[in-house]
Amino acid sequence: MLLAVWLHGCPLAVAQFLQIEESVQYLTTHIDECGAEGTEDENQVTKGLMALVLAICLLYGDHSADKKNSLNMTVERRVGNEKIVELLEGVSRSEHYVRAAQRPQPLSKNAQEMLLDFQFTKLFKFLEGQIIKQLRPVGDASSAQMNGGSDNVVASFKELIKRQDETIATLNHQIKNLTADLAASKANEGIEAERELAKLKQEMAERCQIENDRKQAEQPHIEHFRSIAEQWQTEAHRYQQWAEQWQQYQIAQLPNAEEVVVQQLSAQVKQLEEQLTYGWQSFEVQGASLAQTSAQLVEANRKIHDLEVQLAAAMSNAATVEGARSSNQSELRNKGSDDEELASLKKEHEDLLVLLADQDAKISQYRQRLIQLGQTVTDEEDDGA
Repeated sequence: MLLAVWLHGCPLAVAQFLQIEESVQYLTTHIDECGAEGTEDENQVTKGLMALVLAICLLYGDHSADKKNSLNMTVERRVGNEKIVELLEGVSRSEHYVRAAQRPQPLSKNAQEMLLDFQFTKLFKFLEGQIIKQLRPVGDASSAQMNGGSDNVVASFKELIKRQDETIATLNHQIKNLTADLAASKANEGIEAERELAKLKQEMAERCQIENDRKQAEQPHIEHFRSIAEQWQTEAHRYQQWAEQWQQYQIAQLPNAEEVVVQQLSAQVKQLEEQLTYGWQSFEVQGASLAQTSAQLVEANRKIHDLEVQLAAAMSNAATVEGARSSNQSELRNKGSDDEELASLKKEHEDLLVLLADQDAKISQYRQRLIQLGQTVTDEEDDGA
């Protein structure tokens, strides 16, 4: 393209170019051999530009008979005038030429599409007419050929428009496919979220069931400790009544009541001390059981907290989860039931402590009576009291 612009309208430049022996030989040799690289349309333009340079040399070369005939014969023999005309017409039919001739300002997306520009297409069109007039006889045939060239240009425009329509249709089809894929992807994400939520619900239900089973398994132990506490209270009350009745009876029946009372009181003190020791042991056992129950309640509260955290995570993935809310409320009700049981056990232990304190007070009273009756109470017995 640069050579064509440089040689156009300048016989001196043409003469300088033709003085290089390899110039014409290179053009005539490679005009049919190019095409190893590039697209078909690019090769067509390259061949046409080579033919244009040869034709410009014929137009503006030395017009002396010998040199002109020599150059004409060389071109005719190696390439052929019809071949040059065909190559020039091929350029005007190429996509690069049609795109460059549409707008003065280039709109190409990349450098490969900037093979020709608008100003060169105007020069090419002007030179094409002159070259065809010189290489073909003047007359009807020439006019018909020119008309054929115009038809070829129109056909090239139609072909370009057809390809653009096909490209637009392809892009529209791709847009539809991408839209469908996007909708399917959103649907799959929704289904996956629902599956994850259902899985979390199932896990929470299983954990709640495990907690309920554990509480049901611990319920017999709680009832057992409660029964033991009630039995102890009943036995202590009964022993207290027996002791009082027996004491009154002995005092009323025996002649030497003071000595008998002292012996009885000593025996009762010893018996009550044994019972008190047993009571404290039972209290320690029940205290350990209470501590274990409290630890289990703390663990249950921790698990409930974990379940509440998982429930919050599940509710962030879905707008409403009514089932999870009801499960959480059920867990809270179970927690309240455990708190009530613990409060009941604490109350029973407090009652037991009160009973033991009463027994301890009675023992102290018996010791005071022994002291008043003149009996000696050892320091060890005071410590036991």
